[in-house]
Amino acid sequence: MLFFWFYHRTKDIKLSSIMQPCYCGNMERKRFTDHPCPIARAADLFGDWWIPMILREAMYGVEQFSAFQANLDISRNILTQRLRRLVEEGVMSKEGQRYVLTEKGRSALDILGAMAAWSNRWVFSSDEAPIQLRDRATGELVEAAVVNRSTGEPIRMEELIIEPGPGFPQAAETRALRFGSQADPFAR
Repeated sequence: MLFFWFYHRTKDIKLSSIMQPCYCGNMERKRFTDHPCPIARAADLFGDWWIPMILREAMYGVEQFSAFQANLDISRNILTQRLRRLVEEGVMSKEGQRYVLTEKGRSALDILGAMAAWSNRWVFSSDEAPIQLRDRATGELVEAAVVNRSTGEPIRMEELIIEPGPGFPQAAETRALRFGSQADPFAR
């Protein structure tokens, strides 16, 4: 049940108060589980704002349901649903009463680290970054970056060509719609 203040478009007349319920129907979130795009598929899981927060807590070392709930101030039913989804997706495993990151879950540091680096650069000023990443061995501060695994060099948008991969739909019109003249990855 959602509560809203409604105002007339042309006059400042209140049509409904905060105490009157407004039933807005079931608004189902669009799913991308079958979408032929790695970003859409990742967004299907990570696009729910609770998922990155739960993973952040797990990376801090939280494993108990009650600790997730207390740290995030999240309702039991929402937390139960999200943890169940993370277990079903293989991102976490449930071991007794503990929720533990799997290898797949630990690799989410790539995503969360990039989000933190982006936020520290563009949302917070340099002296107000709320978290920092520090190399355990050297003690040096590190900043996550997207790099080419083979060269170790940062990837820059202006240096990329985005083209269909082997899993992209083969229909010529679908490829042409998304990639235009780059619909054939070997046509250069």
